[in-house]
Amino acid sequence: MEEPVIRVVYREVYDEVQITIYDDWEAIARAVSYLAEQQVDNGSFNDEWNNDWIALALAEAGVDLGDLRQGNTGKTYLEYLAEKELSTTGDLIKAILVLNAAGRDPRNFAGRNLVQELLDRQQEDGGFNAGSEMSEALAVIALVEAGESPFSPWAKAAKQRFLRPEARGKNNLWLEWGSESVDTTAAVIRALYLLGVDKEDPAIQEALETINRWQNNDGVIEITWDGVNWSPNYESTAEVVMALSQLGIDPTQSDWAKNGNNLVTALLNNQDPDSGAFLGDWGNNFPTQESIRALVSYRKAFRGGLGELPELPSGNQESGKGGGATNGSDRNESIEVAVSIIGPDGEVIFEGEVTISPDNPYGYTVLGALEATGLSYETKYDGAYVSAINGIREDLSSTAGWKYLVNGDDPPIPAREKILAGGDTVVWFYAESSEDQTPGRDKSQDPLERPLLTEEEKEIRQQIRQMARERLERILQELPHLEPSSTSPVEEVERAVVVVGLEAPIKEEEKIYLAQLLSNNKVQLEVPVKRKAENVITDAQQEVKLEIPREALEDDQVIRVEEIEDSSIAGLVFPAGYVPLSGVYEFGPSGTTFQKPAILQLKLVVPPYISPERVALAWFDEHSNRWVPVPAVLDLANGEITGLVNHFTKFAVLGEINAGFVDLTEEWEWAREAVGYLTARGVIEGLGNGEFAPGRSITRAEFIKMITKVLGLSANGLGQVPFSDVPKGAWYAPFVRAAWAAGLAKGYADFSFKPDQPLTRQEMAVILVRALQKEQAALSLSPAEQLDELSFVDQEVIAGWARPYVALALKEGFLDGMDDTRFAPKEEIERARAALVIYRLFEQINGLRRN
Repeated sequence: MEEPVIRVVYREVYDEVQITIYDDWEAIARAVSYLAEQQVDNGSFNDEWNNDWIALALAEAGVDLGDLRQGNTGKTYLEYLAEKELSTTGDLIKAILVLNAAGRDPRNFAGRNLVQELLDRQQEDGGFNAGSEMSEALAVIALVEAGESPFSPWAKAAKQRFLRPEARGKNNLWLEWGSESVDTTAAVIRALYLLGVDKEDPAIQEALETINRWQNNDGVIEITWDGVNWSPNYESTAEVVMALSQLGIDPTQSDWAKNGNNLVTALLNNQDPDSGAFLGDWGNNFPTQESIRALVSYRKAFRGGLGELPELPSGNQESGKGGGATNGSDRNESIEVAVSIIGPDGEVIFEGEVTISPDNPYGYTVLGALEATGLSYETKYDGAYVSAINGIREDLSSTAGWKYLVNGDDPPIPAREKILAGGDTVVWFYAESSEDQTPGRDKSQDPLERPLLTEEEKEIRQQIRQMARERLERILQELPHLEPSSTSPVEEVERAVVVVGLEAPIKEEEKIYLAQLLSNNKVQLEVPVKRKAENVITDAQQEVKLEIPREALEDDQVIRVEEIEDSSIAGLVFPAGYVPLSGVYEFGPSGTTFQKPAILQLKLVVPPYISPERVALAWFDEHSNRWVPVPAVLDLANGEITGLVNHFTKFAVLGEINAGFVDLTEEWEWAREAVGYLTARGVIEGLGNGEFAPGRSITRAEFIKMITKVLGLSANGLGQVPFSDVPKGAWYAPFVRAAWAAGLAKGYADFSFKPDQPLTRQEMAVILVRALQKEQAALSLSPAEQLDELSFVDQEVIAGWARPYVALALKEGFLDGMDDTRFAPKEEIERARAALVIYRLFEQINGLRRN
């Protein structure tokens, strides 16, 4: 055979590292044609040992196994599979893998639930009596890909079985029939990752280090069985590519490049230029299917997905690309369909007409209609199953997820296969279980439950409201008019508010109710007013109330009030140490002034980290970019502030941060700004009695709460907590769940999270790097680059799994050493230092400058 030529699409220089991108899709397409041509009339590929593996490779490459056949009379592979006995555990595993890849339901195939049959075969030790460790790993992969929860008892038992010390040999590889095997190790790594084991887990990292040592200068894995130096093994190389791609590790990166070659080029170099087959010592079918699956995994992880396959044999000779079922791509006209997308609480995410054009990548299908909405979405099994829409993902701990209806019907086929006609109606909805056939009601429209007050409490509230009004009138009497020149900024005014209701402030449940009410309410008013009348302008929830006295205006006009969107508020300048406690409201027409003071009332909740005396109702001076307070009365019993205004502009309630914890002494002065800033935003809290406990160790749960709040992560729609020691009702449960879903915290191998355990400095480094989405940058640091940053006497104490993260955190400047000589990786983090680190993270995320 002539030496193959590596097909290079382009080269570019990035950070002095030359990156080569290979034309791997051409190799995949030629290999797919090679395998497809071997199909015979009964639907098989005439290879008893490799039939299922060939089918799996073709399905993963995008071939529709329900359509691929020889001529119009031949059977498809799915028809062939349906007629097989499938009696052994191995048969079940391979069938489930094939059906998953083909977008078919293994729980309802040929009248059988193959998934349950496989689960029923699990033994007490967690294994499935599959005949080999490789097959045991494939059983786990098949079940998780079929939608079985990786946190259920069967999964926990399988995981513990793989993690037994005796499961691995002296070189840290997993054993197959008593000998260490690269192929088996690669499959077990994939299975463990699907079961929630972090790729930085020592068991995975140690195995990868051994395999990396066994890669030769041609990029091929050479030593593949119990340390014996066999000839270059391309099947093992393919298995390693699949495992690395699953972990998100680029198999072409420097760690896996030897002498200018890497794992991907090694596979490409092994392809026969004439037939398209990948070559092996005992036939080409097995190495060809392995290489296809490896290259497909690589493309999906790092190259943006699959390309277009050549025309393949099909029972529908007019079908579209890849020999799959027709998606209507033979049409040339655009069609319009109605699409509604309804979220888990019944909220309408999208509703309207979309146009499906002839060049839609999914044709005139339900998936094509989803593509046409412009919303983000994610799929599994080559587009056969939609797993997320608009960031809302399926719940892997249950059967909740996305379903669709067409004209009110529930089609039993994947969205990519359901053809639409012009005028059809598509409804995507988040089902609470796989049995749900219709969208749920819109819970977001349910009225909030107002906390009940006793008659005595109501009377007290009314008395305090009357007191507030009297105080405001007294202020008004003392001021013949508002001084236009009184423009001292809020930070220079000693006190700008009279406080009432200190003895009977609103209760905690009332604060929650009012905060929800204000959050759900957006003020937008346009009201005509008369000069010679007393005018009261307010919205339905009375969030804003403006009283304009008779003849305060020069003429009749239309008053506008609009609450500024959150994204626009971010662009406003607030004085140092102050935060907005209300919305920001713009009043118009701009330039309107009053002959007499008008009364402006805003609803608000004063948080515990703001002293009532340091609250101000203020207007924004656009010339000086300063907030100027107006005379006002703060009513803590009714959650209202009322002030006197003489012109229209932007108004808001501001509060000065109270970081005056009694134990934030001079010793902790370096943390005062960070603690105050984060306290004002509810990111961190004191312990009561005016204490912050700056020197106390912060727990893992406390730190996770801080970081999820800074990142704005939510646990809504994410299902149950996956850790055994995080009770559903625990205060930290939603924060842990959100952090786990975002990939910030993976927990421990025993399914625990250890929420009350103090956080160590090296653990914090890992979480911070992930929070900044720089994990890949950290893992790309070479050992030499890591050592450059880890210039501490105790650098050898830093755990191997944490070293790249610590190095990057130091390099980026959001983590320091304990002093010039020590990093102290295993020391616990003080609450004050954690606040400083989170403050730096907040600044980096928001592009703020640090003093």
